[in-house]
Amino acid sequence: MALKQEPGDEKAIQTKMASVSAKRSMLDIVWDILSSIPEEGIRRTPLANRAMIDFKVMDKYLKLLLSEGFVTMNSSNGKIYITSKGREFLEEYKRFKCLFEKAT
Repeated sequence: MALKQEPGDEKAIQTKMASVSAKRSMLDIVWDILSSIPEEGIRRTPLANRAMIDFKVMDKYLKLLLSEGFVTMNSSNGKIYITSKGREFLEEYKRFKCLFEKAT
């Protein structure tokens, strides 16, 4: 099944792939996972693909995110959902990152 690309997606994908080539920090990986979760939820494998991480690495981070309450998992459909705590993390991390980018 092919993903529908929106205008500008190619540039976003190229930018993301360039950033992935450099070693990502733990916080960057958490950001990539959380920001890849749509409102309607997502299963593990598509999430790992969107976040551009290995499935085994995905499981490690998913356990952490579940235990900290950043995501929930629906056992009946296997989908992962971001929680309000996860959304708060994304907002704060974005603000923090912008602050440091302005300082450099």
